Amino acid sequence: MLNLLRPIVRAVYPKRHPDFASLAAAQGYQVQEHTVQTSDGYLLTLHRVFEKEVSCQKGKPVAYFHHGLLTNSELFILGDRRDKCLPYLLLEKGYDVWLGNNRGNKYSSHITLTESDPCYWDFSLDEFAHTDIPSIINYILDFTGQPSLTYIGFSQGTTQMFAAMSINEDLNSKVNFFVALSPVMIPQPLTHPLIKPFVQTPSNITKVFGSGPLLPFVNLVNKAIPLPLYKTIIDVSLGILFNTSGANISSKQKLAGYPYLFSVSSVKCVVHWFQIIRQQSFHKYYKAAVSKMTDDLWEVELFDMKNLKVPCLLVYGDADILVDIDKTRQHFKQSNLDIQTIKVSGYEHMDTLWADEVLYTVFAPVLEKIEEAHKDRVQSTAGSVFI
Repeated sequence: MLNLLRPIVRAVYPKRHPDFASLAAAQGYQVQEHTVQTSDGYLLTLHRVFEKEVSCQKGKPVAYFHHGLLTNSELFILGDRRDKCLPYLLLEKGYDVWLGNNRGNKYSSHITLTESDPCYWDFSLDEFAHTDIPSIINYILDFTGQPSLTYIGFSQGTTQMFAAMSINEDLNSKVNFFVALSPVMIPQPLTHPLIKPFVQTPSNITKVFGSGPLLPFVNLVNKAIPLPLYKTIIDVSLGILFNTSGANISSKQKLAGYPYLFSVSSVKCVVHWFQIIRQQSFHKYYKAAVSKMTDDLWEVELFDMKNLKVPCLLVYGDADILVDIDKTRQHFKQSNLDIQTIKVSGYEHMDTLWADEVLYTVFAPVLEKIEEAHKDRVQSTAGSVFI
């Protein structure tokens, strides 16, 4: 039914939201697209950003950004001002900036499967960690010739890296610094009456939403209703589900960012998250849970945090109910990881990207930490833009 409605909605309501390249161009930047093919056939788009006047990228330190759940690479360049977009700030400091995408979102496809094929949506956090993140990092390093990169993740983008390094130990030598914005490993328990049944029995999510993409109609609704109304719907929904106020984010920023906030992912990925919340442990997808209806804890396979060896900066707000910083720190005790933290008073989950004062409260100290981590790097001036 949704497939039949899409062309009608597109005809009546023309595309009002530019893609990544158009968003960047509006701020004076150009974009180069790359495609990574994973071992299981997914095609993932990477966006490499350039300043128009710059003629050389070769030899520059690489910074890679990865988005969170139900978003895409656009997330990091949606600031209502250019100085509220961390990729641009790093670009201006001389970094080779890349942004990536998960399987399932608008910047991905498959060599044989289509979105109407149930197998296309058969992925959870495990596939992101085991396949997508390593494939992307290896591609970027092979292309640039750099030995390692700085990884900046937001929300689930941090989760995927934690999991990826636990599964793929060799990634530790390929990442020189890990910036985790609003880091999520084990979210705090969710108690709202609308959510509690899904936490108690995550398989209920599949019963309600199916086993394919999650809420694919949202983008149709986004195109079909006025932006102020869409903003209100998002505000109310986030407030009900996660008890957020959005007080630190201006109405202007919400109107700039909310239309891009949703990019489809799999129901299975969301089920995996609710398994983690239910168990209060950072573990791989539990297949047997589909048929489990008891309140007992399951025997799950944990992600092994002892394998993490990359210096890490955790940036979080003390009003973020999705971040349990104490549990996160507890997991890091399994390793000898060099952990630094920046706690921002009153900040909620999205505030580490979009708060009115984010340049001063988050981006400035993050840039300082990244520069410290790269203080011995050698700047290169030779080569071509499109190496």
